[in-house]
Amino acid sequence: MPDECTAIPVIDTFTGEYLFLSNFAAAPTPHRGWLYPASEHAFAAAKTRDAAAIAAIRGTDDPAQAKRIGRAAPLGEGLGSGRQIRCASPVLSAVAAVNSAAPESTFGFTPRLTP
Repeated sequence: MPDECTAIPVIDTFTGEYLFLSNFAAAPTPHRGWLYPASEHAFAAAKTRDAAAIAAIRGTDDPAQAKRIGRAAPLGEGLGSGRQIRCASPVLSAVAAVNSAAPESTFGFTPRLTP
């Protein structure tokens, strides 16, 4: 008899029906009063307080470029040691709220904002 774990489907790529799970998917994502073209942009902007870096992130349509800009930007004060999770939570909530392709059961949790 096969192990129960072998029956669990694995999502090993964010393409096709799972494209909506990709941070690079074209899914307008609101964050801090701006509408970003993909959640990757919002995640990159959430990690910094550098105004020039945030403007550059907003200025590109390419999620890979937004990620590069975000990685080069200085981390916002107090980031590290789990702070990124608190920054990511509002972005995840926004993605779930605006992405009608994402069935609620896919996430297995209800995203919520953290203080």
